[in-house]
Amino acid sequence: MRLLAGSAMLFCLTAALHAAPADEILLLEVSVNGRQTQSVMQFTRRAGKLFASVEELQAAGIRLNAAPKQLIDLSSFAADVQLDMGAQTINIKVRPDLLSTTQLQAAVADADALALAEKHPGALLNYDVLATQTGSNRGLSALTEARSFYGPHLLSSTGLVYAHEGNASSRRLDTTYTYSSPGSLQRFRAGDFISNGLAWSRPVRIGGLQLSTDFSLRPDLVTFPTPDLRGEAVVASNVDLFLNGIRQLSETVPPGPFEIRRPPIATGASTMSLAVTDALGRQTFRNISFYASEKLLRDGLLSYSVEAGSLRKNYGVQSSDYGSLVASGSVRYGWSPTLTLEGHAEATAGLRQAGVGLASTVRDWGVLSAAASGSSNAGKQGMQYLLGFERRAEAASFSVSKMQADRFYRDIGAIYGSPVPRSLLTASVGLYSQQYGSLNLAYTSAKTTLPGTESMPEIRQLDADILSFSYFKSVFSRANFFLTGFKNRTDQSYGLTVGLLMALGTKDTISTGYTTGGGLRNFFVQASRPAIQVGDIGWQLQDNEGDYTQRLAEFSYRANAARASFAVSQSGNLLSERANLRGSLVWADNSLFLSNWIDDSFAVVNASGISNVGVFAENRMVGRTDARGKLLIPDLRSYEANKISLDLRDLPMDVQIGVSEYTVKPQDRNGVIVHFKLARTLGVRIILRDSEGNFLPVGSSVQVKKGGNKAIVGYDGETYFPELQVEDTLEIITASGSTCRLGADSVPKKETIPVVGPLTCK
Repeated sequence: MRLLAGSAMLFCLTAALHAAPADEILLLEVSVNGRQTQSVMQFTRRAGKLFASVEELQAAGIRLNAAPKQLIDLSSFAADVQLDMGAQTINIKVRPDLLSTTQLQAAVADADALALAEKHPGALLNYDVLATQTGSNRGLSALTEARSFYGPHLLSSTGLVYAHEGNASSRRLDTTYTYSSPGSLQRFRAGDFISNGLAWSRPVRIGGLQLSTDFSLRPDLVTFPTPDLRGEAVVASNVDLFLNGIRQLSETVPPGPFEIRRPPIATGASTMSLAVTDALGRQTFRNISFYASEKLLRDGLLSYSVEAGSLRKNYGVQSSDYGSLVASGSVRYGWSPTLTLEGHAEATAGLRQAGVGLASTVRDWGVLSAAASGSSNAGKQGMQYLLGFERRAEAASFSVSKMQADRFYRDIGAIYGSPVPRSLLTASVGLYSQQYGSLNLAYTSAKTTLPGTESMPEIRQLDADILSFSYFKSVFSRANFFLTGFKNRTDQSYGLTVGLLMALGTKDTISTGYTTGGGLRNFFVQASRPAIQVGDIGWQLQDNEGDYTQRLAEFSYRANAARASFAVSQSGNLLSERANLRGSLVWADNSLFLSNWIDDSFAVVNASGISNVGVFAENRMVGRTDARGKLLIPDLRSYEANKISLDLRDLPMDVQIGVSEYTVKPQDRNGVIVHFKLARTLGVRIILRDSEGNFLPVGSSVQVKKGGNKAIVGYDGETYFPELQVEDTLEIITASGSTCRLGADSVPKKETIPVVGPLTCK
């Protein structure tokens, strides 16, 4: 037993002598390849080696494939480690491929990082009222849109109202409930809508349900493929990005790989140039040719639309004329950066139709489109084919497309009254030169036939064979020459217009020219000034002389509440007059507003009851707050960042503001409330006495109970509070604990600093 115990004691003593020393924890300022990371990390020194967690090393910009919490020996990946215990710093040298990629942002700030504006219920009524009189005939018409909203929920309805010679009628156009989800890029609609389609299918109006992808919910999202802009800097360098020779970005990057995210892209053929310049001036240059087109989707990106309901008929003529049940679906998928696949199908009673298509870049030179679809209707099979190519570039553009369908091909539109074009050829050429101007040529050939019957063969219904052109050239400093024309080879009709457009000042324009066609020849002159901003007076004068005489004079005014215009025109011996009022009636923020027509979103600015304060939207003056301290801004952009600010020069001297600028992102055609929290404050001199009638001692401290503002008492019991909130009752506490009470209504409202007191503190 004693021998066994002695052996155990000897083993423990030997193990203790050979045990690793205790770990030493070091907190060091870290540099990687000589570049300071501006961070302090924890290191562990064990048996002469330095260890650090993978998580902290990755935060310092070193890429390692290991568990985040794992401690890793620096010598296992670092080329050199320089430890300075005196300065408490460490410099870790690693290979460039182990450095994290530096992300460079070439585009503007990502609006997706901005949260959606808070939900507020509201409603509006857009109206466009037109009164006309021609001779003894008088008429009144109005286009209206009623809209109610609460965040992602939107209910809208549009309609027309007519009144003529004592007879009145109305037509409902569309009534739709819309739910929008920016997170999933989806919209759901219930009610009236137009079905989505592809370039080789035809949308129709439906009353029913629709679920679709909508990229407009993320305006900052680039949906088409973009070039891969990656590089590597051996040492700290400057990276410059050029698009078609114009600098778009200039940033300094640390050693290691870098990537430019969301580069600015121009659709069509372009060239990106990437220049990397190190501290010694050595430069590497790389040109990247690419072709960007909205016909392509970024690889892995999917968009779709499915809808079902009843076909809408006699739109604009009858309010609720719905026909047979229909269903359709479309899908697009980015298979690769150079190939996008498409599919479409639709069905109704007796009809089935489906097809597939593709869009593909051809060696960064252009986009090739192709599609084939088939239909089955009343036992007859039909086919339609599409083949097209386009190239758009800075100096020249070209496109050609041919769609061909056989006599039995049908779609939903054809079943219900709109025949399918049997042949449709379109081609265009554009040439652009700063020196010689721009020339555009276009050709369209279309042939459409009605289906035949046993007693009557197919009848050609619509033929078109049209060649058109336009030429535009800047002349002098503020003038532009234009020439346009067309020739329809089917009926030999033609038209030609030549003229000169000149800018007079910053707002006014005048144009004059000559036009001929249809056996008529006319000279014309037109001058105009648009009413764009609130307070603008617009006008338009027009005169046509020749085989057809027409004269027009129109004046308009844009106010905060609406846009009004009045026009008088003469056509031959017939005199006409028209008056127009276009605006909106809005209920938001528990207030009623009169505003200009609201197409998209709007904002109600609430300046906490302070009137006549200037308001800016995107640094543009849009108006002043009314007597309620509110202003409605009618032209915000949904799902985009909109900056709204106050003109601080308009605020009274006694008003304190916390935030003078907000950036808001409205939801779909919603109203947002931008509340600037303003508080009236004023500097007040207060004279204080104690309960025995003596002035408080010089140097004693007093404090406002609510808010905690402190002040020192001076001679004759006088103290000064530079920013005193005007509230119902003010309580001032002395150093001895006594309280002095002051009613806010007893503080005189003067531009100079008021004096209050003496007050007795008890």
